[in-house]
Amino acid sequence: MPFAHSSMPRLNRLNRIAHTLRLGTDAPGQSVDAACLLPSPDGDLIVLGHARDAQQVSLLQLATGSAKLHAVAAPERPRARDKRSGVSALCALPHAHAFATGGYDHQVHLWRLGTAPLALAVPHSAAVHALLAPRARAQLLLSAGADCSVHVWDLAAGRVAGTLRASNAVHHLHEADAGAGAVLLEVAHRELQFEVRDVRAGGTRAVLRFGYETARMPGRYARGDVRCHAFASGDKEGRVRLWDLRRPTEAFQVVPCFPGRRLTQVVFDGSQLVACSEDHELAFMALGGER
Repeated sequence: MPFAHSSMPRLNRLNRIAHTLRLGTDAPGQSVDAACLLPSPDGDLIVLGHARDAQQVSLLQLATGSAKLHAVAAPERPRARDKRSGVSALCALPHAHAFATGGYDHQVHLWRLGTAPLALAVPHSAAVHALLAPRARAQLLLSAGADCSVHVWDLAAGRVAGTLRASNAVHHLHEADAGAGAVLLEVAHRELQFEVRDVRAGGTRAVLRFGYETARMPGRYARGDVRCHAFASGDKEGRVRLWDLRRPTEAFQVVPCFPGRRLTQVVFDGSQLVACSEDHELAFMALGGER
């Protein structure tokens, strides 16, 4: 459901359902730290990143017309001897069967199915928390992490095209306005958790900084979502906030979904907003009723 540029949606109806969202087992080493989806005519591929030494990347294929997942062999990600192993961020690329990974070892790799991963000379000095391939600028790959840096990698030139310095460690990246070069950063802060930067202008200063006061920072396992001028984010108290990025002084709507339970992700999906709690329950909120 596209939003009119002159209006903002409101959340009208809340439905909650309980679903088990885990993949695999709960055994140590089987947790998923990052995931992305690769569309394919033969069945979409789900790429999973794991914080472990062996098989840091695994692939699952969802066959067309079936709800069953099948494991697909994946090449090994190189291990760094002097740093922690594991994949901490994933991002699908616009090219067929291509994706990028960021690691706890500060490394960024490009992957294409059937070939070995290619390490990029991105100078992170701490774990990579987020990757973004802007849809409007297919030649760029952005990476951000605990070192408060956002590096812009030029895929065609094979080099770092620019570096943005955030106020705090960066947890997530979003394309804030497709085609305009704006990127929204979710950062570790108790009052100003969100920053909007202009990649085209070098991003040396934040175009916008906004957020809400809290004693409990959301952390990197709480991810929001952007659609047009609307930004939605969850908190550790189970609430969803909606902001108008043109006037983000304060959230224009706050909706309690799972009181007392941390929200791990909110996503715009068609005519609704979906929120996921830390104990794997989903809340579906209908979008409508312009404010």
